[in-house]
Amino acid sequence: MSIHSDIDLRHLVHMTGEHGLFEHALNTEPRLENGLCTDDNARLLLVALREPDTGEAARLSRVALAFVLGSFDLDGRVHNRMDTTGAWTVWQAPPHEDRERWAPELAAAIDACAATARTTPPPPDAAP
Repeated sequence: MSIHSDIDLRHLVHMTGEHGLFEHALNTEPRLENGLCTDDNARLLLVALREPDTGEAARLSRVALAFVLGSFDLDGRVHNRMDTTGAWTVWQAPPHEDRERWAPELAAAIDACAATARTTPPPPDAAP
């Protein structure tokens, strides 16, 4: 499902590694020493979900979703930061922004809508 399909994702692609979106850049280069953070990856998920689920947008949405879902601990706490090896380094108290909590729900809702659209035949009077 696409809301907006002309976003240039090149910088986000460049800023995203195997574990997620790096938090900071120096000009256009990721600052690896600063690692990754949950809030930025929740934002990445929201941006990627606006695009068709293909190519780089699909990769970005999956990396970001894995990061955000992985940030939750069984007791409900949220990890806030990750280093470049994929190790969590900082806990976050209740999220100061709720993107971490509702971004995965939005991803699930969009996926459900897209699945319904793929399996529901058009009405008989629909234009081709």
